[in-house]
Amino acid sequence: GISAPITGGTTQLLNRVRPFLGYDAINVFSSRFDSNYHALQVTMQKHFTGSSLISMNYTYSHGITNAQNDFRTSQNTYDLAAERGESQFDRRQVFNVSYIYELPFYKRQSGLTGHAFGGWEVSGIVHAYTGLPLTVTGGRAIDPAGLGLLDPNTFAGRRPDQVSNPNTGAPHTFTQWFNTAA
Repeated sequence: GISAPITGGTTQLLNRVRPFLGYDAINVFSSRFDSNYHALQVTMQKHFTGSSLISMNYTYSHGITNAQNDFRTSQNTYDLAAERGESQFDRRQVFNVSYIYELPFYKRQSGLTGHAFGGWEVSGIVHAYTGLPLTVTGGRAIDPAGLGLLDPNTFAGRRPDQVSNPNTGAPHTFTQWFNTAA
């Protein structure tokens, strides 16, 4: 059906921010967004005597997108290239090591001592990776017309304009790592 028109003095304010003036909400679903992911993966494994082994893998990757998730819209629907950036899951470097070391103590011992203290192994997993990218957005809802119609959970967050280098004059403390006035 056709939505009823919005009445009142604030209708003119709302019409100013619509891409198609004079029309109510136009809901369109299209596949205008894209993502790009490249990765290099290296795996090495070495078996030693007994059951000892070491396994290592390393991934260098980069994910780029202009749509961070399924439920956000772009700030400017006429310029999707402005939305291009690192994806939320972009971990550039991931390194994993797993190992099993068969302890040589009492290995060939028979009897109670051999059964109680022989055949033990030490194993572990080490996982190291870089952090995820951060997209800075404004904390308030976007509602330029002041009608309360735009849900901040379904519309793009306001991204601030960067006016200077955020590292210049930054305190680099636990509570404030970069200059928030930049």
